[in-house]
Order: sequence, then C-alpha cells, then structure tokens
Amino acid sequence: MRQRTHRERLNINIPARMPGNPDPIGHVADISLTGLSISGKGEVPGEPIRVLTLSLPWTIDGYSAVELGVESRWQEYTGDGHWHAGFRISACPEEQLLALEQLVQRFGESS
Repeated sequence: MRQRTHRERLNINIPARMPGNPDPIGHVADISLTGLSISGKGEVPGEPIRVLTLSLPWTIDGYSAVELGVESRWQEYTGDGHWHAGFRISACPEEQLLALEQLVQRFGESS
C-alpha cells in the first residue's frame, strides 16, 4: 500500500544493487527507517527483490554500503521507460543500523 502519492526526490545519488550484481538496478528516491522507494530505467528485475544493497555516498560509521532485507509494496511504470518501486524495510544488520539511521537523518523524510 502506498502511503503517499508524491514525495520530493533525494538530492543525492544512492545506487541500489541486488546481491552479487555490481550494476545498480536503480537509485534511492526516498528513504525512511521503515521503507524506501527506488527508481530505475528499463525493466524491473525479473526475480523478486528481497535484499537491496545501498551504496552510501561516503563512509558512514565505517560502512560504505548497507544491506537491507526488503518486502515489495508497489511498482509503477512511467511512459518514458522508467519504473518506481516501494519497499518496506524488513531487516538491517544490527552493526549497520547506525549507518542507516544517519543516512535517513541526513537525506530521508524528516517527519
């Protein structure tokens, strides 16, 4: 279920990758401690997305990436070849949680 129909995009590039794939599937468009949305170009990956690795814009708390367990909530395609997808964050390794919290504080939703 979508909670909002529009949110402002982040002003920073945070690539999102699936494990074992060096190429990003998209970029984080919005993030909070409970969920995130990503956008990409072309086709959404054929396999269900259950884990995403976010490449941090710089090292935060000693980490250059954060791995998240995610549950798909929604997907939409635009007429210009882009897609957007929303996810609920279901897991984050405890040792990476502080890096995720700092990322959200700096660039995510403030409410």
